[in-house]
Amino acid sequence: MFIKVLRHKGKSIHNLLAYMVKGMDDPEKDLMMSHNLPGFDLEKVASAFIANDAYREQTKAKTRWYHEILSFGAGDRDKITSETLETITKEYITRRNLNAMCFAVGHCGEAHQHIHLVFSGTEYKSKKVLRMSNKEFKELRLGMEAYQQEMFPELTHSLVYTGREKVLEKAKTKDKNARRQREYQMKKSYPEKLTEKEKLKSLVHHSYSQARSVQGFLRNLKQQRLTLYMRGGRVAGVIGRRKYRFSTLGISKDMFKALELFHQRSMEYKRLMEPGKNMEFTTGY
Repeated sequence: MFIKVLRHKGKSIHNLLAYMVKGMDDPEKDLMMSHNLPGFDLEKVASAFIANDAYREQTKAKTRWYHEILSFGAGDRDKITSETLETITKEYITRRNLNAMCFAVGHCGEAHQHIHLVFSGTEYKSKKVLRMSNKEFKELRLGMEAYQQEMFPELTHSLVYTGREKVLEKAKTKDKNARRQREYQMKKSYPEKLTEKEKLKSLVHHSYSQARSVQGFLRNLKQQRLTLYMRGGRVAGVIGRRKYRFSTLGISKDMFKALELFHQRSMEYKRLMEPGKNMEFTTGY
């Protein structure tokens, strides 16, 4: 399932609650859940949220309510029942924070069935906030998806985070292959026309061949009116329509080391040739 978190800092919660209930397909049958709250009357629920917010410490940056949405794939629509939504909602509240106040509503009439939950910004009658770090949010999403797979393995169209790294890597490889294919087609259609990558590669290698140090190499690049970009505090490449790393353009780490070594030896030779230095010459005859 896809999980989204929205933070609200305004004092009013009435509009949010009204929006959640208005979107219900059948208020008599659809999911509605109240946790640490006085029932389902919206006025009483809103008053309870506002009263609980008074326990928080008064700071400038504060989230009063968390509006969180659990959404399912359209392909699983016929497999999801009201009992499914209720079970998943209870599990989510348990993992999110059982000590918080929560009002949950299910929207089942749309292609992507989803659940709206609004959590209090602090725990029930407490100043302890519900702040969640990026790491904790990631663990929550992965944990809920693992729970979904275990309890409802039939929801095959609602898997979002499991194996996401592999999906992202596959998409990255696909994009790289597509760029290579575009470059190949351009060369095939216009053999006399260089691609941007080829032009930059030529300029970068020319700048390298004229350099006697790394700093000299970078100066040569700037003289070629090339824009450099930084990565990790170092110059990593040049910018065209996109960023190109030096390694992508054929300038390896070993080539940089060779420039540094050449510069060191040149400086040493210059030092030895300074007036007043004792030098010995050996002749061949």
